[in-house]
Order: sequence, then structure tokens, then C-alpha cells
Amino acid sequence: MKQLLKKHYFLLFLLMLLYLASDAQNQMGNLVFQDDFRIIDTVQLEVLYQLVFIEDTLKHEETLSDHQVLQVGYQNSKYFSKLLFINDSINTILEEQNAKNLKSPPKAAAMYEIIRDKKEKTFEVTYRSDDIVFRYFEDIPELSWVIQSERKTIREYSCQKASTTFRGRKYEAWFTPEIPIREGPYKFGGLPGLILEIQDSQKQFIYTCIGIKRIKESIKIRNWQYTVTTRTKLNEFLERKHKNTVNYYKSRGVTAMIKKDGKFIEVPMNFSLPYNPIELE
Repeated sequence: MKQLLKKHYFLLFLLMLLYLASDAQNQMGNLVFQDDFRIIDTVQLEVLYQLVFIEDTLKHEETLSDHQVLQVGYQNSKYFSKLLFINDSINTILEEQNAKNLKSPPKAAAMYEIIRDKKEKTFEVTYRSDDIVFRYFEDIPELSWVIQSERKTIREYSCQKASTTFRGRKYEAWFTPEIPIREGPYKFGGLPGLILEIQDSQKQFIYTCIGIKRIKESIKIRNWQYTVTTRTKLNEFLERKHKNTVNYYKSRGVTAMIKKDGKFIEVPMNFSLPYNPIELE
């Protein structure tokens, strides 16, 4: 019986996602995908990471994977999802062609973009939720690292182990002094070398470097119509959206449906989407 219930809700979840995805044009209707960018710096090093993460903590065996890019500039750095970047590029072309439907982002794509201002020591964070582009600024947190003697080689670079805690999670990282850049994936940094691997103690978020190259190109940020917020307010919004999914989409004019006995009926009000944010505090 439990197995049948699991299958029922899994099917319900898939159908709901399909229904919402079919309404992507409505949900992304206010986003304008144009070649409208501002240039903030020039890339001196580009690092490609693979992020493997658990979206639903009740299903540890099920993971999602995103490829994410760190563009290191002289004064600014940019961190973003390659999957989302490709999706945006496709939508830009579709919009130029006056296409009726836009392409929904892949489920695994991280919806955030992080700009590190090294001079001002701040993060500029944008987060996309349907057709809303949130933006907030925060001071770059000073992580308290414990550097250990253990070493290993990653992509031909000699790396050293370090550990820290960050907003509710414990992390183990491997950095290389051979690349003296005090940065890494997501908001991690502050070590005497580039972070090539980092994971939390529960192995729910695992970042692994899969490529490094030196290039010279502009670091560009797409100009959106932003909704200004704070980190705390954004996290509260995302928690409400995931825990009260049906009400949230109803408020945006979307009704989540499932098919039963050949007919579409509304998803139960108590349905919620999995929520496992990297920042717990």
C-alpha cells in the first residue's frame, strides 16, 4: 500500500510539473530575453564545476546535476549555471523570432547568479523565480577556515584540505595554492588558493572542478527588471512558495492539475514541492 501511495504521489508530482511547464509562457511572460548586457570586467580564468545535489531530503538516492561556471575577473567575478545560460540564449533567439512559447529552464539549473565585487567586498545576487528576477546585495562573509595537513591531487593540482561552517552546514574543501585565487564555487572563498572541491557533511551539495581554462572575454550581466529584496526576505519567499505550492501558483493565475479517471482535477491543497536550500540560516 505504501509503495502504491509513493507511486501515486510521484505521478502527481510529474503531472504537476508537466502542467506548470506547459504554462511556461505565462510564468515567464514578463521576462524580456534581449541582448542587453552590462560589462563589468574581463575574464582572466574560467573554472567549470559540476554540482551534484539532493533536492528532496526524503530521497537521498535521487540527485540532480548542474554545470556551473566561475568567471574570475580582475575586480569582479561571476558565478552562474551553464544550463540556465544556454536556456536563456535559446530564449533570446526565440524572442527575436517572435516565438509564442519560450523554453522552460531545466529542473537542475540553479536559478541564481552571483557577482563578487572584490573591491567593495560585496556579493550581488540575482535569483529567478518564474517571471520575477530578485536582486539583493550582501557583504562577503568571512569564513572561518581550519586548514589541515591532508593533501591530494585534483586535475594535476596539489590540493590541501580545509573545513568550515557556513549558514547551517559543515563543509570540507580542497584548495590548491598553485592557483592563488581566493575564490571557489557559489559563495565560497577566502582560502589561499582556488577551491577545486567542496561538499557539505551530509553530501547534499557536492561541487567538483571539471575544467579550468585561461581566456580573455568580457564578463557580462544581463539587464533585467529587478525586484529589490534582501537575502532573508528572498529565503522566506522561497520557503513559502515550496511549502504552499498550490496557493502560490493560484495567486499567479496558474492551477496545478492531475489526471484521474480520464479527467483533470486540481492538485490537493496540501501538496508541496521539495525544499532543500543550500543556506539553512
